[in-house]
Amino acid sequence: MTIEQTIDIPASHRLMFDLPQEVPEGKAKVKLSIKPFAKKPKKDCNGRTDGIPMGNGMIYYPAPPGYTPGPPDPEMAPYIKEAEERAARERATGDTSFSSFKGCLKDSPCFAGRDGVEIQREMRDD
Repeated sequence: MTIEQTIDIPASHRLMFDLPQEVPEGKAKVKLSIKPFAKKPKKDCNGRTDGIPMGNGMIYYPAPPGYTPGPPDPEMAPYIKEAEERAARERATGDTSFSSFKGCLKDSPCFAGRDGVEIQREMRDD
């Protein structure tokens, strides 16, 4: 017999079971499996729970409410401008895939005027 029921766990964390009359008296094996609906946030090494895990294994921490960043380092200004321009282009074209790199090495001197497919075939034949 399997009994399944959704319950609310009280603050005391104590549960009492009333079994159906069909369950015979005597010894029985009871299995209790608890699957919480809401996951408790894990604390990191600094005791913070507001971090957002990223795909590279690092954790992103959002800025606290009311935080205003200081002015950027003047040496970083050209890089920030370039990143903003690239992001604007990607938003405008909707293309954030690798297709934007298609043909970028077409006239590159590293291929000495040879076709990339031809080079790949030579490498496979070795």
